[in-house]
Amino acid sequence: MKALKIIGVILFVIGISFKFIHWPFASIIFILGTFLLFVHGLIFLFQKMKQDSIKAWITFTLSLFAVYILFRFQYWPAGPRIIGFPLLFIIVFGFSVFSLFKIFQSKFRLKFQSFFFLIAFLFFMILSYVHSYSIFYLVNLNSVTNGSTRELNYHAWDRYSWFLYIADRKGDAIDANVQAKKAAKFVANNYGEYEAALYLKEIKKHRILIENGTWK
Repeated sequence: MKALKIIGVILFVIGISFKFIHWPFASIIFILGTFLLFVHGLIFLFQKMKQDSIKAWITFTLSLFAVYILFRFQYWPAGPRIIGFPLLFIIVFGFSVFSLFKIFQSKFRLKFQSFFFLIAFLFFMILSYVHSYSIFYLVNLNSVTNGSTRELNYHAWDRYSWFLYIADRKGDAIDANVQAKKAAKFVANNYGEYEAALYLKEIKKHRILIENGTWK
């Protein structure tokens, strides 16, 4: 069980790190690490449930945090919205509240785990209010880890324009579309990349859809 947890943590950290530096197999490693953490948390919870173990609830809820982070950084749908919140958020938040109740009920008997959980819960809440376009920009278009490629990454700029569009930031979406068009033209003209010339047509279509508010 301990080995499962350690391997899960290592793969989770490697996977999310690889996503920032765009190394191969980042998503696969990220998903596998999250899956192992969730399996460990679930097994640990069932093993200790009869003892009403605080550590078991904390461990399982932390594994749900990992699942939530995975969904946010993979840009996957988090389920139908209920009273304005995605289903995944409601599930994770519900377990978080229950775990917090257990922690305060025990008067922080597990000090390190309890404080680590509080920090993780704070991160979870902050992440919940971060728009997908901000996460996408951080991973794919920031000037620190993408300084040498961001100006030419027309795929990323085009997808960034989509995230801005669905966040009702039409003006910013158009600006990102302009960047996508500029990057695709440069790559097509200077590197002779046929895919860039072909994709340029899609970018132009997306500009019209943004302006008309019909991009689905």
